[in-house]
Amino acid sequence: MLGGGDLKYSKNHMQSFREQIKVIRNIKGLKMKRRIKGLKMKKYKWANIVPLIGGSNFGCYKSTGTKPLYHLSYDAFEKNESFLEKYWPEIPRIVINENLKVPDEEIDFVNSVCPCAGLSALSTAKTNSKSRADANQWMFESAENVLGKVKPKVYWGENAPGLFTGVGEDTRNKLYAIAKKHDYSISFYKTST
Repeated sequence: MLGGGDLKYSKNHMQSFREQIKVIRNIKGLKMKRRIKGLKMKKYKWANIVPLIGGSNFGCYKSTGTKPLYHLSYDAFEKNESFLEKYWPEIPRIVINENLKVPDEEIDFVNSVCPCAGLSALSTAKTNSKSRADANQWMFESAENVLGKVKPKVYWGENAPGLFTGVGEDTRNKLYAIAKKHDYSISFYKTST
């Protein structure tokens, strides 16, 4: 992981954090199980939002054996995502602030690299300042779009370690509210980096 933790959103049928971890572990472990036991792997339907250079997406591809159905992003990240578009030119890039029309198809999960400049240790903005809050707007808007319009079974992503400190308290509270609004549960899990 590049960041300091994972965000996991899931529908009510997966209330507990342990159940959510099992889903992620199952997704990661299925490819190995298929090789060992000769099982036929489920074809996961997934997408991503703000994929940036694509590292997390390549991990999802390696784990599931399937490419994303589409990339959701914003025009502000076009240059960051140019590598991914060259590597996977067949995957459509849907620019949210231009037109958010996603295919009407059930999605198993959405992977996110939530833009987190407001929570970064390198941020020069003061805690609870307007500039820090503004820098986190991408994360809130992404959560609203994914949970309100795409409605995957699971929405997960990584973020900066600041999410788990006092600096991130307001951000966590806003994410809890967004999840509740769309009938999802949310768990925060800090990894050791």
